[in-house]
Amino acid sequence: MAEANEKAMIELRDYQKKAIDDVFEYICNKNGNPVVIAPTGSGKSILIAEIIRRSLKWWPGTRILMLTHQKELIEQDMDKLKKIAPELDMGVYSASLKSKDASHDVTFASIQSICKNKDDKFNVVLVDECHLINNNESGNYRSYLGMLNCRVIGFTATPYRLGQGMIVGDDTIFDHYIETIGILDMQKRGYLSRLSSKTTATTLDVNGVGKLSGEFKQGELDRKVNTLDTNEAVVEELSRYITNEGIKHMIVFCTSVDHAYSIKSLLNEKDIPTVCVEGAMDKATREKAIEEFTSGKAVCATNVNVLSIGFDYPEIDCVVMLRPTLSTALYVQQAGRGLRIAPNKERCLLLDFAENVKRHGPIGMLSAIPKGKTKGGEGVPPMKTCPECLELLLASASVCPTCGHVFPKHKKEFRLFLGDVNGDEETAHIVENWTWMTKTSKKGFLMWIVTYKTQVITSDEGESMVKEYLVIDDNASYFARKKAFERMKELSLVAKLDYNQFIREDKSIDFESWGKAIAKSEMPAALVTIKDGDFTRITATFSNEEIQTGMRQEFEENELMEQTKRRITGDIE
Repeated sequence: MAEANEKAMIELRDYQKKAIDDVFEYICNKNGNPVVIAPTGSGKSILIAEIIRRSLKWWPGTRILMLTHQKELIEQDMDKLKKIAPELDMGVYSASLKSKDASHDVTFASIQSICKNKDDKFNVVLVDECHLINNNESGNYRSYLGMLNCRVIGFTATPYRLGQGMIVGDDTIFDHYIETIGILDMQKRGYLSRLSSKTTATTLDVNGVGKLSGEFKQGELDRKVNTLDTNEAVVEELSRYITNEGIKHMIVFCTSVDHAYSIKSLLNEKDIPTVCVEGAMDKATREKAIEEFTSGKAVCATNVNVLSIGFDYPEIDCVVMLRPTLSTALYVQQAGRGLRIAPNKERCLLLDFAENVKRHGPIGMLSAIPKGKTKGGEGVPPMKTCPECLELLLASASVCPTCGHVFPKHKKEFRLFLGDVNGDEETAHIVENWTWMTKTSKKGFLMWIVTYKTQVITSDEGESMVKEYLVIDDNASYFARKKAFERMKELSLVAKLDYNQFIREDKSIDFESWGKAIAKSEMPAALVTIKDGDFTRITATFSNEEIQTGMRQEFEENELMEQTKRRITGDIE
């Protein structure tokens, strides 16, 4: 009966069940340390509670340490666990909370306090906000966990660290990802609120601000951003949104404590009740300020970073970014404060004066596990603004989801000849003939050599020979084979040849047969090349049909195009 009651305490969602099963499958069969990626609102506390429960049930006598870096998070994590699993034996080890008790089954501790404890040993360590662990062999986390020599399970919404990249790797504590669910999926299921990002009239200028360890220098950033004129313009805009959008709970992220108090003062002058929450506040003062905000007595709460992690108040209906950051993790944490659902809350407005959305991309498009090292600004999709409602959208959007504005289709004209970004002159060729032959490179790799006999039409060079080299050997690098594949795909389109027939059932590619088939099909009508060091690189390839009809919409028409058409059709003046 007791066991049935325990199970009834937590009703797990499908992705939570899978994540928990994946954790235990990994720690039972592998030697490494997994990290659970749990976005805001995905139920991280429930995951932690169930992992602790199962661990104590399956391995009686197990001693579990729940680690974090802030006393506020210790209290918050412990309070949540008490509500979810009140039967667990729990204690606190934190000097700031005036308790150093590690005698319980589960110990909640700050890393700053527990790292000095050399006596108590633990079997399993759970680390909340584990992206804060330095990837380098330094810091309290690394030295303490190294001393314990036990299994570690990390939890974070953002598995990357500014200036260091992903927190999973050869030189890190963690070596395996366990995904739960993505933000977009949660929004579609109704578990999270939609974020609506607007383009603001005021933009914070970061030109000339230096960088340190991958982030803007704090002092320089504050001096640049925190000015009276800028603050007044920002507050004027915020007051309009509060009035026009009916904002009731606005959280504002600033560059410094002084900046946070300045914005608070200006908002209060406009009769908008505002509190400021900062790290130096004592517990009572901070709790009073937060209570004023959550009760509705204050419409706005300004802060620097205090409310970016662990502050979960679902009623927040507007997030304001006045702190430009190169940290994707910080951007996600701050934006995430507005993702919680609440009654009568259709969406959360994101006012990004700092241009963080443009810098990092829409929060729902950020991969839980980005490719390569994730540093701010890399791989950001292009954005545009809806002219009707100022919604910030992907450049590819055809209709604004907020107001329904339909973006006109821009018909681009046809052009053969493009100016290179480096200023190097491109050369346009009319192709008269081509040959394909296989050859073995000096490194022993099989390759196609394609030779184009051409007439140069952008200079007086006349006849020319253009060669390209396509590595088709299975033992060659992935990038070389990928380049060959993409190039041969392009030539297949010109030749009206279905390249899928040359992809085998095991996904390998029959490059040799493919090249022979292209060689017997329609050859390109024209090429554009550019000098690349000692080599000539082909930058564009055109079929006869594309030349004559202007089918290639990504190019603009010019005199060279007309000249090329006349040459190909024989209509030369």
